[in-house]
Amino acid sequence: MSTTTNAYADTIHLPQVTLQHDIQTVIDDVRQGITSEGEDVWISCYLNGRPSVHGKAKISPASEGEVSIEGREGVQLRRIGGGVYSAACPSLDIGETILKSPKATLGEVKSQQVSRSLVPRQLKGHSRAVTDTAIIEKGRNVLSSGRDGAVRLWDVGSGKSIRLMPVETFSPVLKISLGETTPDLPSPSPPEGATEASMDAHQAPSGLDPREVGTNDKVVCCAMQNGRFTILDLRSKRTSFTSSNSPPSAGKLSALHSIAYAPSHQLIGTGSLDGVVTMYDTRSLSNGPLYSFRRNGACIEDLAFISTSSPNSTAELVVATEDGLPYKVRVGPENPEVVEEYVGNDCDAVRVVKVGADGAIWTAGDDGVVRRY
Repeated sequence: MSTTTNAYADTIHLPQVTLQHDIQTVIDDVRQGITSEGEDVWISCYLNGRPSVHGKAKISPASEGEVSIEGREGVQLRRIGGGVYSAACPSLDIGETILKSPKATLGEVKSQQVSRSLVPRQLKGHSRAVTDTAIIEKGRNVLSSGRDGAVRLWDVGSGKSIRLMPVETFSPVLKISLGETTPDLPSPSPPEGATEASMDAHQAPSGLDPREVGTNDKVVCCAMQNGRFTILDLRSKRTSFTSSNSPPSAGKLSALHSIAYAPSHQLIGTGSLDGVVTMYDTRSLSNGPLYSFRRNGACIEDLAFISTSSPNSTAELVVATEDGLPYKVRVGPENPEVVEEYVGNDCDAVRVVKVGADGAIWTAGDDGVVRRY
């Protein structure tokens, strides 16, 4: 792991290991005798500031319908089973890294025209493009964000907007992340000229709109085009925190394209247009970020924390990227560490990543395919 000496002087650079996307097909062909002499697959390894390594692995037929795998040209590869592999690159000091092929794919998802009669609700209110949505609890209320620089709280039953919550300077909101509020988060800023007594009344649950369900203990974190993120308190409908600018790219502002909030780990992660993921401890937001990391300049399209029942476990974050190479990173209090690479995508941008209740990782991208890992 290394650091840079350019505009990202404090940014940690993580290694990257990529594997031929159709390796499972190659293995099946060798196993079935379609290629009796075996076949090569490629493996590429990268680390900022050092020459990349492009190696190969020979997949050969073995006994009882199995195959053997032998890495060469500077890389090591072994098959663990079930579409899971382990790769290493000694010359780049990259130890064994897990690579996973998808367990299932949901074909090509193609857009289709939907009859207006089949749309139960249309929530109209944003003056510019809607960028993200979030369902609150059982779905009586939803949130939406837009390029008009606002977050809206909706009553689904009536299709009406309950509240418009603008962000700083109405900067376009590109992504939102909903979660429970915790005692360590900053208190919402008071309205101009407000007294302590009026603030108590303003934040009281009795002040909620009767159409609101489940908003009293929630916050929404907003990633903004101006390179900052803000936290909106849904109880008071006011801002509780706004960050400083994200790490610059050659002195220019870098828009935040993704954000994830993990209240159980007291962490917020943001992802920028130029490939930087920045981690914050919600207990010390005013102190700035814990650290930032990147692998290359590909936009961070989406972030998702792995849910865990143990508050003492180390947090893990799944990163979806424009280069089509999603990965999972362990984000402890100190240096981050890549723990899994997700293969099977042929370099099409991965725009969305979600983590299921069972821990399964789902991705969707420009090739129209939904993958489950």
